[in-house]
Amino acid sequence: LGKLGPAGASYAPAVAKLLNDKSTEVRAIAADALASMGLDATTEEPALLKALQCEKQAKATAAYLNALAQGSRAKGVASYEVVNAIASSLSSPNPLVRAAAVAAMGGAGPQASLHLPKLMKALSDRSPQVKIAVVNALAELGPVGHVYAADVARLAHDEWQLPFVRCAAIDALANMGERGAAFEEEIAELVADSSEEVQDAASRFLQHATMMLTN
Repeated sequence: LGKLGPAGASYAPAVAKLLNDKSTEVRAIAADALASMGLDATTEEPALLKALQCEKQAKATAAYLNALAQGSRAKGVASYEVVNAIASSLSSPNPLVRAAAVAAMGGAGPQASLHLPKLMKALSDRSPQVKIAVVNALAELGPVGHVYAADVARLAHDEWQLPFVRCAAIDALANMGERGAAFEEEIAELVADSSEEVQDAASRFLQHATMMLTN
């Protein structure tokens, strides 16, 4: 329905009712549909918040968080109620939920600054997916997140991390504008890294940084 544009979005209230369905799969699909409707589905934000508060299954919870984030991105701003609901999920015992909460925080805009300490704590999460979500969220948050570029650069250099986590950190730095480009020398060192994936990511970063400086 979300892909149908205004015609599909007119069904948002009916889709929101499916958030109460007995099936976890149906609830998650309903949330995904609302997420794809963007601005037209933001009227269903209260229903998503209520569903999030009551949900016990990780898959549906992650879908609710994504829908709330997509609505915030569509509006250009997240309400404090939404940001607080997202923040409360950062401490979930389930890594799928934690990663979804971190990613959702990236779409919360300036209001996310209230919970940046919690977001940064997630940078040392046991789950690689959560760490990747953190660096991407920091890049998406703009200046508020870009001030932590040094932390992202340290993650990129941490040889104890999985290569794809380090690559995500390098790519996130590339999306941090001048803040990220300031670490050009540090990332240049990774062109000789033992991991080919990290080498490739470092090369991409340097190409991007060069384009930024010449434009």
